Amino acid sequence: MNNEFTFPLTMGKIKGKFKINKVKGKQEIVKYLENLGFIKGAEIVILEISNKGAIVKIQNSKIALDDNICKNILISELKIQEHSM
Repeated sequence: MNNEFTFPLTMGKIKGKFKINKVKGKQEIVKYLENLGFIKGAEIVILEISNKGAIVKIQNSKIALDDNICKNILISELKIQEHSM
C-alpha cells in the first residue's frame, strides 16, 4: 500500500476526503458495500461521525453506516493530486 497510513473510517475527520483501501467483514456485507460503491480506490467524504456510526458521501450519494461497518472500512487520506470529487 505504498507506505500509506491506513485506519478505520471511525478515525477519520469530518469533512475530510479519503480513499478506501479495503473493506473487511462478512462476505455478504462486503458485497453489499461494493454494490454501493465502497471499493478499493473509491473516494469518500465523511459528513458526520459519532459513536453510533457515520454519514459519508460517495459517488454523489449520502450513506449512513453503522459503527461496526465503519470499523471494517479501512481508509487513508487523499493526497491533493488524487482529489477528483
